[in-house]
Amino acid sequence: MERLAEYGFLTMAEIHFIFGNKTWAYGVMNELRSQGIVADFDTHMSPRKGHYLTHKGYRVLGKFHRLKVGLRFNLDRYSTFIFRHRLACAKAGITLAKHPNVREFMPESRLWKRRKKATDKLCDGEFLYKVPDQEKAERVGLEVELTLKNQSKLDESMEQLGRRKDLDQVWWLCGDSTTLKAVRREANRRDYWLSPQRHFFILLEDFLAAKGGKADLTDSEGRAFSIDADAPTLLPRQPEPEPEAPPTPVAFYPVREPQPQATPEPEPASIPVPEPTPMMRDIKRLRSMALRVLAWAWNWLRESWSLYECQDGRRILSFYRWPHVCAAGALALALVAYWYGPALLKIAGHSVNPPAPPPSWRKRHLYDYGITRNEWTLYPLALSSSNGRYRLNLQLANGPYRNRKLCSLSVKDLDGHTLASKVWKATIFGPGYRLASDAAFEFRGPRSMDRFFVDLSACNGEWGAESFLVQFR
Repeated sequence: MERLAEYGFLTMAEIHFIFGNKTWAYGVMNELRSQGIVADFDTHMSPRKGHYLTHKGYRVLGKFHRLKVGLRFNLDRYSTFIFRHRLACAKAGITLAKHPNVREFMPESRLWKRRKKATDKLCDGEFLYKVPDQEKAERVGLEVELTLKNQSKLDESMEQLGRRKDLDQVWWLCGDSTTLKAVRREANRRDYWLSPQRHFFILLEDFLAAKGGKADLTDSEGRAFSIDADAPTLLPRQPEPEPEAPPTPVAFYPVREPQPQATPEPEPASIPVPEPTPMMRDIKRLRSMALRVLAWAWNWLRESWSLYECQDGRRILSFYRWPHVCAAGALALALVAYWYGPALLKIAGHSVNPPAPPPSWRKRHLYDYGITRNEWTLYPLALSSSNGRYRLNLQLANGPYRNRKLCSLSVKDLDGHTLASKVWKATIFGPGYRLASDAAFEFRGPRSMDRFFVDLSACNGEWGAESFLVQFR
């Protein structure tokens, strides 16, 4: 009943390993089944019939304080995926529990409560291996590998086993020679990293055929070690003897007269190391405290998630400190914003390109204040410049002609390129000097420019265009 509770379910092939007699095993199972302690189910595999404890069976074990596992077998969650592995672990565990040198064998179901961290590797079984006439008992982890894992899972298993510093040995029971060679090759490749942990390998078929008592295990280099209770060769690791110092060679030299020894010069006084100042001590203390806080925070965050390996082969990744992590992150952001927020805003404000200052206009001096062409007079009223830009205000006056109509004004450089133009329809009545309204231009030109032309054009071909040269400095 204890073995059924530990492994969840068994078939008669494993129950024979418990009693060692088939007739007695069938008789016990029939009696337990008649009392409602054991029930059967269809495994959909070979053997077809499996046996498990009922609720009454678990209650009976608990009443006699023999129930050592917290999980109970649930028929609704049975999967054929774990069938072969579960029964192979049961056969190996039942065989090892009977070995004279094996003590305190525990299957995987009893190891869940004993692990210190949620990320610790759980073997298929663990036990103490104590050889007679040896004081030390080494803890051994049992790994049953029926099929070859892919490279990533094999690497993960080796790394997790290497972190188990409480394991002295790992026994690999492999389903075939291909799996054994692959696992042994990986262990040999990591021998330095796994040391002082030792790994041994054997085929599951050979181990069960020898009934575990006289099986021969091989290490990563292929050397065989026997676990025979009468003459075991697999012994605990012995401390390495200290290397003996090589003998000092005796040299023969000719006898010489003793020379007078010179008086040794006094050694210079050692320079006293200055004691750290109080500020330096405070800095070292703060640095040490900060490193301890960071190490604690990292360990706390790393232990916030865990990968659970269920008995049915499933893996569940859980993270159970999301509220704490979010609260810590929000607090850290609030402190950073409180301490460095104004400075960051100031830096961000300076990083933005400030608006360009308004241009400062400079008044330019004009040489002529009245330019006459064919009874037209141009009065440049004002001219100013700023960084290659020009502003011009002008006024026109007519001579003796009546009703002179203008259509456009334009400003051109000395090469005839138009710098600015304006559609300016105006009528100047005569006779006499009649002034038109002021016209304003704003245009671009080179800074070295000291003259330009102002052109007039009439409407409907009344008269030709007129051009006025404006000079300034």
